[in-house]
Amino acid sequence: MAFLRLHRSVLTRQGAVQRFFRRRGAARCGPYFRIVFRECSGQRVYYLGKDTGLVERARTELEALQRPGKTEREQRRCAHRNRRLLRDMRRRLAALLVERGLNLKGWELRGSRRAQLLTCLEDLDLDRDR
Repeated sequence: MAFLRLHRSVLTRQGAVQRFFRRRGAARCGPYFRIVFRECSGQRVYYLGKDTGLVERARTELEALQRPGKTEREQRRCAHRNRRLLRDMRRRLAALLVERGLNLKGWELRGSRRAQLLTCLEDLDLDRDR
């Protein structure tokens, strides 16, 4: 559709196919369809009419234009959530290590050799095999 190509830069970030009805006296007519988006601090509307084939084609092209931006936003949300989870897990790990006389500096485990050895022995649990 030429209209979508003409307004590609705006429609990649926003816009939707909207269904609406009209009134003629007491009668309700429709549904009719239009593409709605904002540009230059005002709302722009492109009338599609009742042709369902045209509406589906417009909807498909609009979704294809907007898909990369939606995917990128979803990836950013996932990365943010993963960083938050990692930060929480590191805090929990640091608390457990402090109880054993160890601490975390970056990704490196620090503390006395004795504390590290005791921690390793506790993890191995040598009494379990007897």
